[in-house]
Amino acid sequence: CVKLAKTLDPSQLPYISREYAGQLEFRGENQAALNMYEKALLGDNSEHDALCNAGMTRMYIKLGDITRGLKLALTANNKQLFRDCAAILESMKQSQDAALMYEKGELYDKAAAIYIQTKNFQPAKALMQHIVTPKLHAQFAKAMENQKNFVEASLS
Repeated sequence: CVKLAKTLDPSQLPYISREYAGQLEFRGENQAALNMYEKALLGDNSEHDALCNAGMTRMYIKLGDITRGLKLALTANNKQLFRDCAAILESMKQSQDAALMYEKGELYDKAAAIYIQTKNFQPAKALMQHIVTPKLHAQFAKAMENQKNFVEASLS
């Protein structure tokens, strides 16, 4: 496919490479997908490059280079990418990073649930104003009671 594109229309190679990278990602061939996303970059800040960067971000995280992946995600500032990264990180048991990405992706309930579950109450407290789920408010209040912080418990 890539060889054919080189021969017939080399200008289409980056777009074909990006599509192929998506197929590799879907099949779980993460390193090969990362290589294809990198080759597909045009370097022109286009929508195409944004899609390549999003793919590279997911691949870095899946391949264990979480710091690099998070840095790319934060640079992209894309709500859907934050959500995708959060789900990947959560499946990898990277709770704090997942919560941060859920927060950036404005999925406050998921972020707060992780923060409460991991007893990281300061960030959870900051999110409680966005939470509408009574169950999370009750969990936070119970956690605050257990910490002997009755004022915070009563506010939630």
